[in-house]
Amino acid sequence: MGRRILLVDDDGATRWGLVALLEEAGYTVIAATTLHTAKQALIAEEPDLLITDIRLGAYNGLHLVVARRTPIPAIVITGFPDSALEAEARRMGAEFLVKPIAPAELLWLIERKLSDTTAEPFQPARRWQRKRLTTDLPAQVDDAAVRIVDMSYGGLRLAVDRAPGVVLAPSFRVTFPTAAVSVSARVVWQEAHEASWVCGAVITEEAETTWRQLVDAVS
Repeated sequence: MGRRILLVDDDGATRWGLVALLEEAGYTVIAATTLHTAKQALIAEEPDLLITDIRLGAYNGLHLVVARRTPIPAIVITGFPDSALEAEARRMGAEFLVKPIAPAELLWLIERKLSDTTAEPFQPARRWQRKRLTTDLPAQVDDAAVRIVDMSYGGLRLAVDRAPGVVLAPSFRVTFPTAAVSVSARVVWQEAHEASWVCGAVITEEAETTWRQLVDAVS
């Protein structure tokens, strides 16, 4: 069996054209059309590589690059050049291609991503010990209430109910109303559970003193 590629694109012509190209090249292809089905396939199918469009309905395909706790080699494709999205994708360790895609270039990138055993995947190193909360700490991301699982000086784990359409953005702001603290964070991994998403994130802004004081106060 060939190496397994998860291909995510909601445009039928593009999707099936790429499926034919990849299968002809000897790869096993799992095709998905939505962010939700792609997230399920990341867990159930254990692909070796992810190829995803940026625009998936109302969602951003970059969510998938950080959706697994174990990072996956990824290639992001789009029909809309955007320097900010390209920078974000490359920061996550993904390649970035603009449609129309040259078949030879795509196959070369796939081979390189699958054979590159020296490059480290996108996964910030854990520098700080996680601390369990000893007191209730209300928290919000946008207008959604979240539950803090644990915290460290460098980041946190949180859970959010799996309501329809609730998916954490690659970067977000988490607010602690009772502590009057608000910080920016970046998703490192997400996992789907029966009734919730569990997410690991690192703090990305210079608020070290305030954040450390909060962690010390609740752990």
